[in-house]
Amino acid sequence: MATVTTDTDTQIQARKCYTLTWVKFTKKYEFHAFEPSEDPGSPKGKTASYVVSSSVFNRSKPHLTLHVGPDEKTAPPVACVYEPFFTRSWKVGLGDVVNFPDAVVWEDMRKETWNYSKLGWRTVRKDGTPVKLAWKRTAHHAIDGKSPSQLSARNFKLVEEDGDGSNILAVFTRAFSIRIYGSVQINVDWGDNFEYMVLMTIVTLYEAINR
Repeated sequence: MATVTTDTDTQIQARKCYTLTWVKFTKKYEFHAFEPSEDPGSPKGKTASYVVSSSVFNRSKPHLTLHVGPDEKTAPPVACVYEPFFTRSWKVGLGDVVNFPDAVVWEDMRKETWNYSKLGWRTVRKDGTPVKLAWKRTAHHAIDGKSPSQLSARNFKLVEEDGDGSNILAVFTRAFSIRIYGSVQINVDWGDNFEYMVLMTIVTLYEAINR
């Protein structure tokens, strides 16, 4: 079971869980919410909580955009990513890049190893204090009720860079399916913006690995 240890040594159960899926015959992804007590299974018949649209050929637009809701045409964008050009970092934007581009807050997500085993980025805690985080490959941590495959290189944990690695803020566990990529479990309540960043960065990481 994936838990997170706070400064008071209190064990907190998962706050949010989402299954990441690929929409067939498109370049879109969806996040479907499920309860920590449920098996993520197939999201068939469920309405997506988030949709991620892709713009592959238009470099003037973000490569990936996260929308709240099931339809990117009507759902507001809340985060986006610009793909790197011959660099080791992505530009991750928090906010509505379509309607309020000047208000978007930008952060770098940097590839810190050649094989995508670690990607670092920055955000703020719920109290507004900055924190440096990293998605790190793991063979020992998974969403509640699951065990990570020792053969997969696509299981990740999100940890604070300044800590000892024991404070696991989120985990991503791969699913062995063509359409279902895996499930992400967010272990802390740092607000909506943190959730958007977690989802935006993990789908960016997973798509980069798939190439």
